[in-house]
Amino acid sequence: MSSMMKGLVGAVALGWGLAASAAVISGDSVSGVWTSTIGGTSVNGVGTSEVRWGTGTSGGGFEQSGLEFEGFAPPAFNVNVGDVFDLGALNHFNFPIASGTAAAGANLALTLGLTVDGVAQSGVFSYQFLIEETPNVAPCPGFQQTGTPCDDRITFINLIGADSFVIDGELYTISLQGFLVNDALVDEFITEENKASRAILKASITSRTVDVPEPGTLALLGLGLLGLGARRMAKRS
Repeated sequence: MSSMMKGLVGAVALGWGLAASAAVISGDSVSGVWTSTIGGTSVNGVGTSEVRWGTGTSGGGFEQSGLEFEGFAPPAFNVNVGDVFDLGALNHFNFPIASGTAAAGANLALTLGLTVDGVAQSGVFSYQFLIEETPNVAPCPGFQQTGTPCDDRITFINLIGADSFVIDGELYTISLQGFLVNDALVDEFITEENKASRAILKASITSRTVDVPEPGTLALLGLGLLGLGARRMAKRS
């Protein structure tokens, strides 16, 4: 690659900055569906906001274990880039399983409707919630908070946004920040057996500048390089 072409590539790459504009953002709608589970038997509710698995016992009220997501918009809420805000609630139905196996995790597709500087946008973002289902007998794991039966634990992984969007040269992404439990922000959700437990999901919106040259500008640069190459060939001949 010529030094001139390297310089052009470098100039384009440097257009990816990290500065965020002070956009006015409104969160208009938040909804989520569970797209799949990691393992688990007798799974139902995939494609909805509540997914269940396993066969319940009388000790668990004959309920299946599972997860539910509740979005907190509408009504709309305002949020600034970088601020941590309430996204929705995660409900964990932690009940004993009489037969079959528990899911080791579940994948959530979150659809967020935003208005950014007066421009309506909709982004789809993917998150994976991992579930540590305990055998409910001592010895309990190190994260145990109550007596027996043993607690379960939920953590999450931020996956790539499936539909991030760009407005005025800013690329917007939403990331989970943790669970709000007992007024504390934590990175794991410990739930008691034979109960339905609830945690608030906290998130933040980030943005970065993606100031790439306009197509017309790239075309002119390309023509300039071709012209330079043609003159050099004419001189050699």
